[in-house]
Amino acid sequence: MVFLALGLPILVWCMVVAAVVYFDFHGGSWFFLLTVVNFWAIFQLTFTKTPNFIWVILFTAMVIALILVIWQVVREYDLIIHRYWRMLTRILSLATTCWWFGGILIYFLG
Repeated sequence: MVFLALGLPILVWCMVVAAVVYFDFHGGSWFFLLTVVNFWAIFQLTFTKTPNFIWVILFTAMVIALILVIWQVVREYDLIIHRYWRMLTRILSLATTCWWFGGILIYFLG
Protein backbone atom coordinates (compact mmCIF):
# COMPACT_ATOMS: atom_id res chain seq x y z
CA MET A 1 0.00 0.00 0.00
CA VAL A 2 2.94 2.30 0.66
CA PHE A 3 4.26 1.84 -2.87
CA LEU A 4 0.83 2.78 -4.21
CA ALA A 5 0.79 5.86 -1.99
CA LEU A 6 4.22 6.82 -3.34
CA GLY A 7 3.52 6.14 -7.02
CA LEU A 8 -0.14 6.94 -7.65
CA PRO A 9 0.19 10.73 -7.18
CA ILE A 10 3.07 10.74 -9.67
CA LEU A 11 0.94 8.82 -12.18
CA VAL A 12 -2.00 11.20 -11.73
CA TRP A 13 0.34 14.21 -12.11
CA CYS A 14 1.49 12.75 -15.45
CA MET A 15 -2.14 12.36 -16.52
CA VAL A 16 -2.90 15.97 -15.55
CA VAL A 17 0.12 17.29 -17.44
CA ALA A 18 -0.82 15.21 -20.48
CA ALA A 19 -4.41 16.51 -20.34
CA VAL A 20 -3.26 20.11 -20.12
CA VAL A 21 -0.56 19.85 -22.81
CA TYR A 22 -2.11 17.52 -25.36
CA PHE A 23 -5.82 18.21 -24.99
CA ASP A 24 -5.68 21.88 -23.93
CA PHE A 25 -7.64 21.00 -20.77
CA HIS A 26 -8.77 23.92 -18.63
CA GLY A 27 -11.38 22.36 -16.33
CA GLY A 28 -10.99 21.37 -12.72
CA SER A 29 -11.94 17.70 -12.56
CA TRP A 30 -8.45 16.26 -13.20
CA PHE A 31 -6.94 18.66 -10.67
CA PHE A 32 -9.64 17.67 -8.17
CA LEU A 33 -8.80 14.01 -8.79
CA LEU A 34 -5.14 14.81 -8.12
CA THR A 35 -6.10 16.56 -4.87
CA VAL A 36 -8.15 13.56 -3.70
CA VAL A 37 -5.35 11.12 -4.61
CA ASN A 38 -2.83 13.28 -2.76
CA PHE A 39 -5.03 13.40 0.36
CA TRP A 40 -5.38 9.61 0.24
CA ALA A 41 -1.62 9.14 -0.20
CA ILE A 42 -0.88 11.53 2.68
CA PHE A 43 -3.30 9.59 4.88
CA GLN A 44 -1.68 6.27 3.98
CA LEU A 45 1.85 7.57 4.55
CA THR A 46 1.40 9.49 7.78
CA PHE A 47 -1.53 8.08 9.75
CA THR A 48 0.47 5.49 11.70
CA LYS A 49 3.31 7.88 12.63
CA THR A 50 1.60 11.28 12.98
CA PRO A 51 -2.19 10.92 12.89
CA ASN A 52 -2.74 14.65 13.41
CA PHE A 53 -0.96 15.60 10.17
CA ILE A 54 -3.98 14.79 7.98
CA TRP A 55 -6.25 16.95 10.15
CA VAL A 56 -3.82 19.85 10.01
CA ILE A 57 -3.71 19.79 6.23
CA LEU A 58 -7.49 19.38 5.93
CA PHE A 59 -7.92 22.44 8.14
CA THR A 60 -5.36 24.30 6.02
CA ALA A 61 -7.23 23.31 2.84
CA MET A 62 -10.43 24.70 4.37
CA VAL A 63 -8.65 27.96 5.20
CA ILE A 64 -7.34 28.18 1.62
CA ALA A 65 -10.89 27.72 0.31
CA LEU A 66 -12.25 30.45 2.62
CA ILE A 67 -9.49 32.87 1.65
CA LEU A 68 -10.29 32.26 -2.02
CA VAL A 69 -13.99 32.90 -1.40
CA ILE A 70 -13.19 36.20 0.29
CA TRP A 71 -10.73 37.11 -2.47
CA GLN A 72 -13.30 36.37 -5.19
CA VAL A 73 -16.00 38.45 -3.52
CA VAL A 74 -13.69 41.38 -2.76
CA ARG A 75 -12.45 41.49 -6.36
CA GLU A 76 -16.11 41.86 -7.43
CA TYR A 77 -16.30 38.58 -9.26
CA ASP A 78 -19.33 37.87 -7.06
CA LEU A 79 -18.10 34.31 -6.52
CA ILE A 80 -18.44 33.04 -10.05
CA ILE A 81 -18.38 29.32 -9.35
CA HIS A 82 -16.56 28.28 -12.52
CA ARG A 83 -13.67 30.68 -11.90
CA TYR A 84 -13.55 29.80 -8.19
CA TRP A 85 -13.60 26.04 -8.90
CA ARG A 86 -10.74 26.29 -11.40
CA MET A 87 -8.64 28.39 -9.05
CA LEU A 88 -9.40 26.21 -6.00
CA THR A 89 -8.55 22.93 -7.73
CA ARG A 90 -5.25 24.25 -9.04
CA ILE A 91 -4.16 25.73 -5.72
CA LEU A 92 -5.19 22.65 -3.75
CA SER A 93 -3.46 20.31 -6.19
CA LEU A 94 -0.20 22.23 -5.77
CA ALA A 95 -0.63 22.47 -1.99
CA THR A 96 -1.46 18.79 -1.56
CA THR A 97 1.55 17.85 -3.67
CA CYS A 98 3.78 19.82 -1.29
CA TRP A 99 2.05 18.19 1.69
CA TRP A 100 2.50 14.79 0.03
CA PHE A 101 6.26 15.41 -0.14
CA GLY A 102 6.07 16.26 3.56
CA GLY A 103 4.23 12.99 4.14
CA ILE A 104 7.00 11.11 2.37
CA LEU A 105 9.54 12.76 4.65
CA ILE A 106 7.44 11.88 7.71
CA TYR A 107 7.16 8.27 6.53
CA PHE A 108 10.87 7.79 5.93
CA LEU A 109 12.35 10.04 8.63
CA GLY A 110 9.62 10.08 11.29
